[in-house]
Amino acid sequence: MSMIVKALNEFRQGDCSFQQFEARVEQDLALGLSSAENMLAELEEQNTQHPFSRADFTSLKTCIRDVQTRVGDATVVSEQRAGAKLKTAPPKRRKPAVGDTINDRYYLKELIGSGGMSQVFRAADKRRLEARSRDPDVALKIMDVEGANHQDAYMLMQREAQKSQLLNHPNILRVYDFDRDGEIVFMTMELLNGESLSKRIALQQGGLPVDEVVNIIEKVSDALAYAHDNVVVHADFKPSNVFLLEAGKVKVIDWGIARRVETEDTPDSDRTIFDPRALGALTPAYASPEMIDNHAAHPRDDIYSLGCVAYELFSGRHPFAKLKATEARDSGHPLKILERATKPQWQAIKHALAFDPVQRTPDVRTFLAEFTPPAKRTLGRNVTIATAGIVTAVVAGWWLLPISSVSPPLCTHCPELISVPAGRQTIGDATGEPRFIAEQPAHDINISVGFDLGRSEVTVAQFRVFAEATGNDFSGCRSATNWTIDNNLSWSNPGFPQTEQHPVTCISWVDANAYVDWLSDQVGEPYRLPSEAEWEYTVRSITGLPLTTDSDDSSACSQGNMADRAARGSYPELLTLNCNDGYSFTAPVAVGANTTAPVDMRGNVFEWTQDCWNPNYDGAPTNGSAWTSGECRQRVLRGGSWFTAPDQQRTTYRNHFEEDYRANTFGFRIAKSQASG
Repeated sequence: MSMIVKALNEFRQGDCSFQQFEARVEQDLALGLSSAENMLAELEEQNTQHPFSRADFTSLKTCIRDVQTRVGDATVVSEQRAGAKLKTAPPKRRKPAVGDTINDRYYLKELIGSGGMSQVFRAADKRRLEARSRDPDVALKIMDVEGANHQDAYMLMQREAQKSQLLNHPNILRVYDFDRDGEIVFMTMELLNGESLSKRIALQQGGLPVDEVVNIIEKVSDALAYAHDNVVVHADFKPSNVFLLEAGKVKVIDWGIARRVETEDTPDSDRTIFDPRALGALTPAYASPEMIDNHAAHPRDDIYSLGCVAYELFSGRHPFAKLKATEARDSGHPLKILERATKPQWQAIKHALAFDPVQRTPDVRTFLAEFTPPAKRTLGRNVTIATAGIVTAVVAGWWLLPISSVSPPLCTHCPELISVPAGRQTIGDATGEPRFIAEQPAHDINISVGFDLGRSEVTVAQFRVFAEATGNDFSGCRSATNWTIDNNLSWSNPGFPQTEQHPVTCISWVDANAYVDWLSDQVGEPYRLPSEAEWEYTVRSITGLPLTTDSDDSSACSQGNMADRAARGSYPELLTLNCNDGYSFTAPVAVGANTTAPVDMRGNVFEWTQDCWNPNYDGAPTNGSAWTSGECRQRVLRGGSWFTAPDQQRTTYRNHFEEDYRANTFGFRIAKSQASG
């Protein structure tokens, strides 16, 4: 079986993400193991035998063509297919040295770092000098390889530059450009003045001061969370890839998928091992068991590495004496308690170091919330986690989400709203199948005046403001584990880790209405729950979601956080989608999603609506208003949750429970009527 056929099959089954497929295509084109023409032919053949969805087929074809344009097909001898060494190695060339000028622009002033594949120079940028810039110097990272690895290195440095340029964050090293001067391939970067964290740890026996530890952990966590939101996994996070600057500033460096560039003070045990088969890199002492076993990169890999670094900051020593994670796991190496850490800090680090990825902390924000609970963070040392489309802020000691882009900025804790225009739409099930009787008959509705709907489900941060202002604890919640009420569970402790950016859950219809009533009083705007008709109208009119979710569609996880293979890790008997979004329970509210339409309308948490329950649509309002007659002790929920089986992940699916029923799959979003005329 050829590489492309294997990759296409794995993509179809959900075992290969789109990014991983792209990486494999790029590797084979760069190394000459195949051609774009052959790949496109194989894709057409596979699509004929086992059709992809139209969107997937188009995306895969575009991916191959884009990579061909970016990398080009390498010309190699046929022996390479049998594993022979490349015979297209470039001729020997003189290495760049201090005093050289690269691209007639960058004058090399000082060698400041070197490694197996690169050298890093301080360089004066002539254009900045001509502009009389106060800071004309940059860092120039020059590829330093010969022979068989040349194409690998060129491609990998290019990928590092591309990914780094996506990450515009104060705690991430800035990359300006990627270029070449003849045979010289280089990257220009922000010049850092300071020292690596590995050097700082080596000089400070017994661990760093606690305040410094907390500052570093919060800042690197901020950087990693932002990267993960942008679908970038560092994959080689370690002390020598953290740089300390003046005034407590911190930068995470080296964001290439694979690289061997180390600073001069990198200890031998921290040296990166290049793995060309997986287009990846790892440092054994800081790599997760999954990375060592050559699994696809995942944010949980960075979580394990972060746990190692955090442990080392407190103690001055590696948690497992620099053993590989697999060796430490198999030998039962003990994890000694950190005496200098608080109980929450120790628990957070211990959870991050779990060898089993299912038991490990699911995401960086969960780690940070456990390490430094929001209520204990100070205004002078807060972590502002900037994401694509969402920026958290600290106001009056609370962690709050942004002001609505629709409503006037009257209240700093208002959920963001999206304007939904007036219009006509058919809602309900039109198949006539008896099993969908509660969703029938399909009928037309006419919404004559538009309305505003929450961009996302109400978050933990937003609900916290209300709960603390009113003094209510809203405790007593049912868990998906056994559906019996547990008085220890609540919105602040639903039975699984959450951060302030996750959708609030363990919410009843009564609780949701109490929130919108309070918010209305605070802001002076008529907030409410959406009607069931408004909810489905929005999904059909502006979200672009398909009416049903195909359980065998490997791209189904892109529709929302539904019951998938990640959830099956916690609930082995659960019927799930054939994909994996990495979240066993709730996920942060659609970070980086399109801001012109509401998000998470499918999955994450069920959403309460205003409506009373009726067993079908006979007699339902046709103007989009809520149905306020029927069995009003029970209310309608829409949208499914992280626990909902695939056959219920339909736009038309209706659920209902008692109005005071709380479960850790229930949440809500808000709505507001627009003025007519």
